[in-house]
Amino acid sequence: RGRGLGRRMALSLLEGAKAAGFSRAGLAWVRDNPVPARFWPSLGFVPEGAPRPCGEYALVTAYRAL
Repeated sequence: RGRGLGRRMALSLLEGAKAAGFSRAGLAWVRDNPVPARFWPSLGFVPEGAPRPCGEYALVTAYRAL
């Protein structure tokens, strides 16, 4: 943690998806988890819509253009 490995891996995956012809990426995280709530927006993911219930959790769905 704190060494940039996760960021490099995520950016590499996004670059690969773009090279494969995808134009948009999406993911979800648990609303009450502050770590992904900071990490994914820092990579350009923008939450879309209200959090969705999933069992005992609420999921934030976010997307970014590639």
